[in-house]
Amino acid sequence: MLPGITGLESVKPDYQVITRWNSGERRPINFKPILVQYADKTDSSIGQLLEPSICESVLYDPEMQGLFWNGLIHRREKDGSLSPAPPDFCPDVLLENSTVLP
Repeated sequence: MLPGITGLESVKPDYQVITRWNSGERRPINFKPILVQYADKTDSSIGQLLEPSICESVLYDPEMQGLFWNGLIHRREKDGSLSPAPPDFCPDVLLENSTVLP
């Protein structure tokens, strides 16, 4: 079974979120170690997540079974219009950066 998030339980002010997984596990994810790689790139969509209030706006996507942030970036469509292109992390990356809660 491929790893997937089935829910977002809580968001902590210290770059941590508590998630539920399709394995039945509850896992906290600490985004700080992931985000510090982008510390000098605050103009990037991922770098913006170092701002605590932006990081805390994380949302759960049941279709992707992952987490994303809405409204940070947009892409230009062929017709010239702009569409949301929210940054996200795939479940594999999130699984690697989490631990199992007892």
